Amino acid sequence: MHRTQKRVYVTSDNGVESGAIPTIFLKLLNINEDALHAEIVKVAYPIQQVAEAIYNSDIPDFYGDFLLR
Repeated sequence: MHRTQKRVYVTSDNGVESGAIPTIFLKLLNINEDALHAEIVKVAYPIQQVAEAIYNSDIPDFYGDFLLR
């Protein structure tokens, strides 16, 4: 029987200096009977725009506040 497992683990770099573009790291892990493949993807994102989108949505403001702290 062949079964593939895929998981995405998300972490962020909250230790950015003022004015820097924050990044998020996606950790991709693909496991099957024959192999294990791990990949880390780094993506920059506009933190202020993301926080504003959170504030303008049904997502609790806590998450926008967390991004901006």
